[in-house]
Amino acid sequence: MSPPPSVDAYIEALPEAQRPLAEAIRATILRAVPHAEQAIKYGMPAFLVGGAPFLYFAVWKAHVGVYPFYGAPPELEEKVAPYRDKKDTLRFELKRPIPHDVIELVARFKASRTARACASSLGPPGTTRCSCRGARSPRARSRAPASRCSSTRTRTTGRWSRYARPSSASTRWPSCG
Repeated sequence: MSPPPSVDAYIEALPEAQRPLAEAIRATILRAVPHAEQAIKYGMPAFLVGGAPFLYFAVWKAHVGVYPFYGAPPELEEKVAPYRDKKDTLRFELKRPIPHDVIELVARFKASRTARACASSLGPPGTTRCSCRGARSPRARSRAPASRCSSTRTRTTGRWSRYARPSSASTRWPSCG
């Protein structure tokens, strides 16, 4: 079965009893982040800021899953603790009332975090972004085409940088080109 082409189609494909719940969760997320774009990613509704997904949800037979959620401040972690299922999953059982206020807090937190990450990924002026996507380890980078990567490793710290600075302060990683 192919994934639905839109969030509306996803909701329409749900059983009649679950559609109002999915619409309510969608409305909660859009109320928290009104400028969010909607798309289908991994076969479930995704909400994007600046083209980057920040939150997904899926309605299952007995629960609603909200993904991914990790790295929150302690105050927010306390509020989501009863709904924590796995390391990065929030699970809301259908037999209990859905805590829309918690979903709203999670959506705001994730959207602001993603927006900051998108803004910082542009890098400082005069730098270029590494397009060697998915190749995070040195071994994986060695298999990436040389023309696609501009990663650097600074001489002073030895840490990876995703931006190539046009200066003598950085050295191109040999395996990336």
